[in-house]
Amino acid sequence: SYKDNALNEQLTQAKRQVLERMIDDLLILQDAKEKKLTVTQEDIEDYINKVKLKFSSEDIYNESLLKQGLTPSSFKEKIKDQLLMKKYRMHVVGRSIDVYPHELLDFFQNNKEKYIEHEAVKASQIYVLKGGDLAFARDKIEEIFDQISNGEDFEKIFKQYSQGSDFIKSSDLGFFERGQMIKEIEDIVFISPIGTITNIIESNTGFHIVKVTARKEQNAISFDDVQEEIKSLVFNRKAENKYRGIINKLKEDAYIEIKSDFFESDH
Repeated sequence: SYKDNALNEQLTQAKRQVLERMIDDLLILQDAKEKKLTVTQEDIEDYINKVKLKFSSEDIYNESLLKQGLTPSSFKEKIKDQLLMKKYRMHVVGRSIDVYPHELLDFFQNNKEKYIEHEAVKASQIYVLKGGDLAFARDKIEEIFDQISNGEDFEKIFKQYSQGSDFIKSSDLGFFERGQMIKEIEDIVFISPIGTITNIIESNTGFHIVKVTARKEQNAISFDDVQEEIKSLVFNRKAENKYRGIINKLKEDAYIEIKSDFFESDH
């Protein structure tokens, strides 16, 4: 059927990708050994010990390996290969890559939309959850709002509810840009000056009183501020291109035979 054919095609594609990756890795490992690159037992053990720290016991660690079809010795070999490939990338790929100032400027000019700090507002809220009793929630938020309207300090009431009961909470919302906060709050705070305490705002989940505590206007980030970040991006892009080029050259020089039945799907 069409569905079966599509599934078989997906399986074949997945197998092909796995095989390509295995061939790439084998060629790189072979070239690394020919170039006399090595990793020390100490490096391997250090890496494995860091992995072990994530498990509460040696038994649970071994159990996790088993689930992945690995033994401690085969995992060690796998880590050795990974570290060797990482070293290869550093010493063979990375060593001869230059990044020039004009490339950084070109990248910055072509990606200016990525380097903008958008308008953002910082706010705190006192929040009453609607829960099951809507009338009670509305009465409670009105009571709090009356306290603030009559001169009670917002910060004092904020602290009073900072531990949060089941239905009344206060929280610092931090800085947020447009599109990151519920619309009912966003629509009001983005047009309100610093220090504004809003009227009661109703949302789907509850009632809010929000205080605007700080603002950041939209601002273009300068090239100097992101130069190092761009340098890293350009370097990585060049390194990846060089790495692919090395692999393609190794493939040209290698004899690779793929058995004709490898891509036949299991039935």
